[in-house]
Amino acid sequence: MRVRQLVLKHLALSGRSEEVLAVTKARPQNAKGVKVAVWSELPDRQPAYALVADVDLVVVRYDDRVSVLYGRCLHRGALMSDGSIVGDNLICGLHAWDYRFDTGVSEYNNDEAAGGSTPRMR
Repeated sequence: MRVRQLVLKHLALSGRSEEVLAVTKARPQNAKGVKVAVWSELPDRQPAYALVADVDLVVVRYDDRVSVLYGRCLHRGALMSDGSIVGDNLICGLHAWDYRFDTGVSEYNNDEAAGGSTPRMR
């Protein structure tokens, strides 16, 4: 599966199981989604690593919200899960490139974005 096919279309938090689920454009008929994390195991404001279809993802819990973004920095390909959260930004641990944790758009350069999505409760 190519990276472009794994762009997140929808995320959901299942109240019963606390699973963070993603439904991808590659398989929109898969209503159950792909489990990328468990809510109760996600530390607040600390990037977490996930792997789906050989694509690195970064999962960020921020208070009562969660975001899942493409897990590699667009600058040099570093794992974003090795970075940190500063304010509303996910900061790459290698060269300090920034991406908003909720949108993936760089606050410094709005033309740069690590694709992602924020969830809806179901």
